[in-house]
Amino acid sequence: MKELQKNMFKINHLTVIFVFFFIAGKGHSQILWEKLYQEQGATAGRDIIPTFDNGYMITGFCNPSNTLFGQDFLFLKIDSIGDLDWAVNYGMNSMDIAESVIQVHDSGYVACGYGSTQANSSDDIYLVKVDQNGGLVWEKTYGGILGDVARDAAYSQTDSSILIVGSKGNFGWLLKVDKDGDTLWSKTFADTAVFESIIITTDGGYLMTGKTKQSSGIWGYVVKTDSLGIEEWIKYFEGGGSESLLDCKELESNQYIISGYSLQDLNTSLVNGIIRRLDSDGSQIWYKTYGDNRQDYFESSIIRSQDEYVFVGNKSTTSNQQIYLVKTDSYGELIWECQVGDSLPFDESGYAICNAHDSGYIVSGTKSYPNSVSVCVLKIGENGNTAIISELISWNEFEIYPNPFVDNCTISFSSPIKDKAILKLFTSDGRLVFQDHLNKESSSYKLERNSLCLGQYIISIECGNSITTKKISIY
Repeated sequence: MKELQKNMFKINHLTVIFVFFFIAGKGHSQILWEKLYQEQGATAGRDIIPTFDNGYMITGFCNPSNTLFGQDFLFLKIDSIGDLDWAVNYGMNSMDIAESVIQVHDSGYVACGYGSTQANSSDDIYLVKVDQNGGLVWEKTYGGILGDVARDAAYSQTDSSILIVGSKGNFGWLLKVDKDGDTLWSKTFADTAVFESIIITTDGGYLMTGKTKQSSGIWGYVVKTDSLGIEEWIKYFEGGGSESLLDCKELESNQYIISGYSLQDLNTSLVNGIIRRLDSDGSQIWYKTYGDNRQDYFESSIIRSQDEYVFVGNKSTTSNQQIYLVKTDSYGELIWECQVGDSLPFDESGYAICNAHDSGYIVSGTKSYPNSVSVCVLKIGENGNTAIISELISWNEFEIYPNPFVDNCTISFSSPIKDKAILKLFTSDGRLVFQDHLNKESSSYKLERNSLCLGQYIISIECGNSITTKKISIY
């Protein structure tokens, strides 16, 4: 294996954009903030999880060298309001893509995906563990000459082991490793299959979903095993001729919610998002489709309560692709749906969702511009007005001292104000609590606490078309 490459992101190299904008759709979803993160070259987010310290970890890939064969695993740690704590990337000098991340008992993180030790060689499953600050703990590869990929991982609290699913050559693959990444055992299932998701079930076994090739097309594929990976039951779902089940969750009733997409018309390649509810033995209870018969599908889901489920994925419009969110009841009936995204030429893709630490949801994905790709993270409210102020915030410099502060602080600008400018202060959930006009040619501003409550705030300075933001705290 070639020597592992590592690069610590620096704040001045990492573009951070903070956005309040409009969600189109039906119902009551509200976007509170969106942040974009980009190093030089393409940067994309594939998974997100809540962390023990009330923040979030995003994994995906980046291209720090901006070359054709230069993608690395990305670990991007943010706090509860999306501000960057740290970001690191690790790779094998090839096209390395992290698909899933878990947090383990020692507060470290393990990302799984795939890559190769050199360009043009077949892929291997690639695992990287970092500590709580992003330092490398270990890295492992698994596989042979056939081409092997990992799509999802689950962490066992019982024995600190890690379960990885994907494919080994043409076979669905379940791999179990210990806390140090050493292989305990592996199992293969069904020729021409790939697993896309795994959960550890309440009985200690595993449920895996994905797709498999049959004589009449690609079918949805669900496998239930015991704790040793021994098959208990298998279910196939034909759909419309091509179906892939990308995510699974277990309910308290030992039933399962399975989501993904299904081709609705073999002649026109029309795809809709689908949800299936299965009984404990895999028997289907109900099946629903969502979307407009374009290219609509679900990538990830959360169980909000035993009676409400939220799904995220992508929806094609007449001009671009947008993030697609759907909330349903326990029978699959629509509570609300919405789309998040800008107009042409920007595409926005949603890959993962988790419950926010306070309320609402956190969504991670990718935002594509004509010449760049960024990780995007959105905070979505549980309910609320869908009409949100549209603001694009670019990363410019001003300093706050002291920060945190008790009675007052001074905001110093990198250059004197040359145009009309407004200072605004928002709570961490996006509520405006203070604003003031700044004088032309001023180089600083004194902010008094007055009646402001203790806590974290977002301060923004609007000058012309530029909006600059930073986090500020009062204690």
